[in-house]
Amino acid sequence: MEYIIEELKYTQDLDLEFNIKSDSDLITIKNFLQICTYQLKHDKSQLSLFLRYATHGDVRQALEFFKGFLKSGYTNVDEISKHKYWTFQSHQVIKPMMIPDRIFYDETLSRIPNVFQLRNDHNSSHFTGLRILDLLNNKFGGQSSTGFVDVKFFIQEFEEKFSLTKECENYLDLFLRKGLIESSNRLEEYSNEVDQIKITAFGKYMFESLVFNFSYIDLVCLECGIYDEELNNFLIRSASEELKLKNNRKIMDRMNLRIERAERFIEYLEKQEENEVSEFNLEKADIKYSKKLKEVFNIEKEKILASATKNAGEK
Repeated sequence: MEYIIEELKYTQDLDLEFNIKSDSDLITIKNFLQICTYQLKHDKSQLSLFLRYATHGDVRQALEFFKGFLKSGYTNVDEISKHKYWTFQSHQVIKPMMIPDRIFYDETLSRIPNVFQLRNDHNSSHFTGLRILDLLNNKFGGQSSTGFVDVKFFIQEFEEKFSLTKECENYLDLFLRKGLIESSNRLEEYSNEVDQIKITAFGKYMFESLVFNFSYIDLVCLECGIYDEELNNFLIRSASEELKLKNNRKIMDRMNLRIERAERFIEYLEKQEENEVSEFNLEKADIKYSKKLKEVFNIEKEKILASATKNAGEK
């Protein structure tokens, strides 16, 4: 981005080279890129966090993510460029990165996996993915200096506690392909050849932050298999309704619908997690994921509504 800013500074014919028609457009573009550059230099910036952890240091992939961020239509370049010290909020980063050229999330077309998906036709849990990341995260940085754990022992341990061997294997395959975990022998798909596994920086970022974010929940819930028929029907209707509201530019109505959808999905997950305490003979202390989801959602909700209200006022 610093290179592009320099090019804009010294290029004689900006219209010919970059299709920039006016001085005001030039100022908007330069200001926006300078803000992004400043944000990327700060480790705690949401933009910096996502690009660093989701790309594993792959600059080409980071550029692809950033291109999607710019072209998605979710990033208000004009508004951002007016504020020198703009700070990107998590929802302003995650949605354009996850679905840069689509309205709804599709895991097969996204680099970001759905950790709440049911991945076995029989005997499946919405929390298998989270539990795998949780267990590997707890083992990371322990007595073993490498952070790797024996995969066969890990699956056996998971089976003894949750009786979900097949789903565990399906998630390990997904996480290896998406880069949330890595194998000691560098295999990128799960098989009997995989020896040891450990969580990656991207996996830690997903587990500690991304999966509890409103934008993530809002996107993935529409793709999840659901055990509750009433909720399933509501999610289908809400997707259709959201599309109509988007086309009619009903910003606040659309945001209220998305919030209701996320809220009902979290309530559903809360009931599912409570049921699994008796099903898997767990301790009450094991009910933690839906609790954190609700806590984070309640904090984010006010900021998101405030942002939507501002955008609706500008329209």
